[in-house]
Amino acid sequence: MHKSFILGVVFAIITGAALASERGRDAYRKCKACHSVIAPDGDFIVRGGMVGPNLYGIADRPAAAIDGYRYSKSLTQAGEMGLKWDKSSFIAFVQDPMIGFLREVTGDPKARGRMGYALEDTQEINLIWDYLLKISE
Repeated sequence: MHKSFILGVVFAIITGAALASERGRDAYRKCKACHSVIAPDGDFIVRGGMVGPNLYGIADRPAAAIDGYRYSKSLTQAGEMGLKWDKSSFIAFVQDPMIGFLREVTGDPKARGRMGYALEDTQEINLIWDYLLKISE
């Protein structure tokens, strides 16, 4: 292969990743009203609200696992039942955080969450998830 072709491909990959990260950061602005991203050493990676739990290291974290945060009984129950945050559970939750997701996961027809803001656009939610993974490295 020609050297300039390989360099072009590498540049395109790096540029694409940077654009995706920027789009994820932009999409995350909707989350900042309630959520911050705070590293384990206490440094703010993304300063935002403290109404919702810290989203640092959310991937593979059990639901309702941040000490000192007051989760809904239903989300706490889901965590106790083994719910861990992965891309699919994150997408399903943020699309219907108050009722549907928690009722499905817990089997409780009265289950309710506290997060009052739902996102609809799956592509946007994917960008947010990927952004949270990137900034939690």
